[in-house]
Amino acid sequence: MTIKKRLAVSNLLMLLIPAMLILLIVGATAGIVMLYYHGEIGELGENQESVALARELVGHYLQEQTEDPNPEELSELMDIMDGIEFHIQLVQNGVIVESNLSQEDYDAIQWASGIFPDTGEPLILAAGKIALVRDSAVIDGSHATLIAVNSSVEETGSLGLLLRQVFQRYFILALGVFLLVISLSNALLSSRVARSVLAPLSRLGEGARRIRDGELNFSLDYDGDDEFGEVFRDFDAMRARLEESVQKQLRYEEERREFIAEMSHDLRTPLTAIRGYVEGLRDGVAAVPEKQARYLEIIHRKVCSMDALVDRLFLLSKLETGHFPFRFEQVELAPFLNQYVRSARDEFGAKGQSLSFENRASSPLCSLLDPEQMRCVLGNLLENSVKYRIGPAGSSRITLWEEQGKAVITVSDDGPGVAQSDISRLFESFYRGDKARSNPGDGSGLGLAIARRIIEAHHGKISAENRNGLTVRIELQQEDRDEANSDSGR
Repeated sequence: MTIKKRLAVSNLLMLLIPAMLILLIVGATAGIVMLYYHGEIGELGENQESVALARELVGHYLQEQTEDPNPEELSELMDIMDGIEFHIQLVQNGVIVESNLSQEDYDAIQWASGIFPDTGEPLILAAGKIALVRDSAVIDGSHATLIAVNSSVEETGSLGLLLRQVFQRYFILALGVFLLVISLSNALLSSRVARSVLAPLSRLGEGARRIRDGELNFSLDYDGDDEFGEVFRDFDAMRARLEESVQKQLRYEEERREFIAEMSHDLRTPLTAIRGYVEGLRDGVAAVPEKQARYLEIIHRKVCSMDALVDRLFLLSKLETGHFPFRFEQVELAPFLNQYVRSARDEFGAKGQSLSFENRASSPLCSLLDPEQMRCVLGNLLENSVKYRIGPAGSSRITLWEEQGKAVITVSDDGPGVAQSDISRLFESFYRGDKARSNPGDGSGLGLAIARRIIEAHHGKISAENRNGLTVRIELQQEDRDEANSDSGR
């Protein structure tokens, strides 16, 4: 049940319980009023007058007595009471002094005393066939109670003064019960709703504190189907994203440290060589022109190598920051790759690497790409094959086909491949595959990192696997000619 439904049910119950109590009280009161004015409680007629007269006689007698009861006065009172069909009983300090009650009168007094114990307060009671008047006073230092009763009243009403006395006596109790029920129901319902809200909030607070303290490897499980369920799922997703971001940041920091260390090494090595040859020229070690020319050639080659490294670092930086100006256009891949292999065959043939192209696509494949940067990617992959081949000669093959709506290009060589544990790091900056390749000193280790950034900018994927050498797989989005023409301005 959702929090809103719980609150709605609680509010409804908090309204229904008092409303039901109010209806009961109002209904009971209305019933009493209707009976009093229209039913058997209504008019007592002459019997009402006899009860009022009996009340007046009892009160007058007790007020007039200052000493022990006078038998003559008490006998006179009995005669008067007989005239209105009342019998009396005088009790002094718990002892009956005078009485002319019948057995029915005694039974009536016992019944009335069970409902209304003697508290010293005057009592007038008319219920069924009973009419009773009771009053008390202190006479000559002793407690005296005078009771006048008529146990055979005709048509006095079934409730009469009895209900009035009951209503007066128990009104405060009923009001107290009413307020107590409201308070208890309010407390119970509020407690239930509070528990359903405070417990999830406490768990969320605990999770926030754990994140604040740097603990991210945990999960907040919540089985409820209310609004908190969605909050918990969003909180856990946020925690997972934050954990992923922190792990990514840690990996980035590690790569950055390796990047700086490798860059320092790749710059320091040619600088050291250049300084050595320059000092040799300065100190006259290369005295003959032929040796001087060789020294200068080596210095020039080292400077060009450093210049190429700086250019690649600059290119990688622009690719990573997203500031590189790509020029996308529609390209049919088979003619593009075939032309590239034909133009690069002589260059790589001079390095001992033969090139070939195979088109396995059954229909023309078009993609939106930057031709110059795609040539850069292919060149980096082929250079990587040349640098890490086993012998003085090798071969590379570029293959094109279609797979699940994607244009797939693979560049395969017959080299030693890469250790399986290092495949996932192959496209990191400055990775050289020192454990798997034979010439780790060659190259900057930036070629495959640049290739990855370029392919990702084309919304493609690049991966590698060992297959009788190293095979690099490139997946590109296919473009219809019309769509490619409309998006060529990207």
